[in-house]
Amino acid sequence: MRYIMYGITCFVVLVLFLQMMISVDARHARADELSQGVRMATKLTLEAVREQRLVKEADVEAFFQERLKEQITSRSDYKVEFVENKIEDGIISVRVKEEFRYPTGQVGRLEEKQTAIIDYAASEETP
Repeated sequence: MRYIMYGITCFVVLVLFLQMMISVDARHARADELSQGVRMATKLTLEAVREQRLVKEADVEAFFQERLKEQITSRSDYKVEFVENKIEDGIISVRVKEEFRYPTGQVGRLEEKQTAIIDYAASEETP
């Protein structure tokens, strides 16, 4: 009987350990996806602004959100907040907050901030 209780206890500890590892891995995967998605969406938005395809700030925000939606493939809710969006100055600063569920059912939250500056003088000099 003692060995049965010992076996059950070891099994429960193993299950809890595996659950913890899955949760930690899920958070790192989401953080990497969010970071790369925001970085890529910012890069594509800057390229569109540099090519003068986007002239209004509302167009920039819509374009960024479309590109971010393409980059983030996981099921999560995210909120995009433009901290600074000045096309004429060449500054785009964005904060993205993501809310997701762990495999255990708990709610997780991540935040990513990205700022990018266009150097219009350098792009004019380059042929």
